[in-house]
Amino acid sequence: MKKDVKPKKKVHMIAIKSSDPDEEPMIIRLKNTSFYTILVTVCVIIGAILGILIFETRQVAVTLTKMTAQRQEMNEAYEALRTQYEELQSQYSGQVLEIEELESQIAVLTETLQDKLEEEASAEEDAIPSGFPVTGSSTPAEKPEDESELDQAVYYEGSEGAVVVATGAGTVELVRQNAYGYYEVHIDHGNGYDSIYTNMGTPLIQQGDTVVRGTPLFLIQEDNTLIKYQITKDDALINVYTIMSVDG
Repeated sequence: MKKDVKPKKKVHMIAIKSSDPDEEPMIIRLKNTSFYTILVTVCVIIGAILGILIFETRQVAVTLTKMTAQRQEMNEAYEALRTQYEELQSQYSGQVLEIEELESQIAVLTETLQDKLEEEASAEEDAIPSGFPVTGSSTPAEKPEDESELDQAVYYEGSEGAVVVATGAGTVELVRQNAYGYYEVHIDHGNGYDSIYTNMGTPLIQQGDTVVRGTPLFLIQEDNTLIKYQITKDDALINVYTIMSVDG
């Protein structure tokens, strides 16, 4: 009988050669099981490293995708804000123009109102019969004997060519000839004042006429040099000199 021959165990040799040609290579002998164990271990390590690299690569890709999406959202938000800013800036510019226009209108209205108030104040002032009733040369005259002290009248002796004038702005309320043959002109100044002018001459105005201070009422000639002047306030005669201006 033949003896059973046991198979020889396989041995793997790994030669590690140095860069020095004179040096003998290093021989590493590995049993079959050890070789495969090392091989499997190396494959596992390489697989783990590749798995980690693939996982990290995917994570980086996901992160980059998220960052790209976030950047896109930020860009869109920025564009929306920029558009909104431009709209607000346009609205602000329009409002500034409107404000400037309103300020201009207010300035014009204020100026117009001021002018109107000044005109009204001037008109009110002009309507006060504070002027002097005669232009040209005239002197105070004595009250005629047949005139009453109660009429609060003043008298002037005018020179030929002088003019009896309205002492304030108003409307001619009455033109009449009295019982003594004198003409009376009554002017309503619209503020409670009435001025009355009496003279022998022919009136130069008519009832209903509008007059201003200085409007001629009578022309003084040789036969009508005496002028009588009166003022009433709320239908009551008052002293002329309480209202007549000093320079009148």
